[in-house]
Amino acid sequence: PVLRRDQPVTDFDVTAVDILSDFLGAEERDFVNLSMKLDYEFDQFTLTSITSYDDADQELAGDSDWAATDILGIAGAAAAGFFPSLTGLTNVTGRAQSLDDDFEAFTQEFRLTSNINGRFRWLAGAWYQDREARTVLSLPVAQNTNQLGPDFFQAVGAPFPRTDFKNDELWALFGQVNYDISDRLELT
Repeated sequence: PVLRRDQPVTDFDVTAVDILSDFLGAEERDFVNLSMKLDYEFDQFTLTSITSYDDADQELAGDSDWAATDILGIAGAAAAGFFPSLTGLTNVTGRAQSLDDDFEAFTQEFRLTSNINGRFRWLAGAWYQDREARTVLSLPVAQNTNQLGPDFFQAVGAPFPRTDFKNDELWALFGQVNYDISDRLELT
């Protein structure tokens, strides 16, 4: 059976689906999310500070050709330890891939909110984020060959790593003004 896009998942029996993969993938994920919100009340307004820290590390390994057979012949490359995420797995065949993600972010927001009960209300603030990310995708690739088949990965000396680094600083200023024109109409 095939799952249609318009078919609700609750109507689909996942036990009736044949898994097309050489091996059951592996994953290890560690997530840390810390946040703190502080409100300081003043006569005319409230100062809010929201600080957060996020750290996510994950290692994933999976069959990237989605086939139940060793189409590209890399069982030897995967079993030879080219993929750290596959260490300890047995019967690893097919086109295995390994993905290693590390993400870290610090976020700070300061917000002023009017706390006067009247027709005119306002909000103003600033937001900042500093984030770093590293992604390494490893695929076994043969050197100096363009053929497919069982011998394709015999020349593999190491996996082909694709590494991306990102270091971003983001910031924003924001505000909103509300005015009650009547009991039933508000201008924003």
